[in-house]
Amino acid sequence: MKGIEPSEYRLLTAQLLDNASGRRNRGLLELMYSAGLRCSEACEFQPPDYQPRSGRPYVRVRRGKGNKERFIPINGNLATLIEDWLE
Repeated sequence: MKGIEPSEYRLLTAQLLDNASGRRNRGLLELMYSAGLRCSEACEFQPPDYQPRSGRPYVRVRRGKGNKERFIPINGNLATLIEDWLE
């Protein structure tokens, strides 16, 4: 299995516009890249799945591999991108 290289990620994000859809796409790409979400998990992501929780933000994956729920801690940069996207 091959993941995306950092240089490929930078090329993808450099193409995104600074508008509502660009912020959404940047948030989704960063969520997949930083938190290790699969495409199917990212497609199922909904606003209530993000929990800022007093400085220790996390995202909930409702149906991950094996149909299991899991909680993934995320860093502040990703939390900021998700918040920008959800505005």
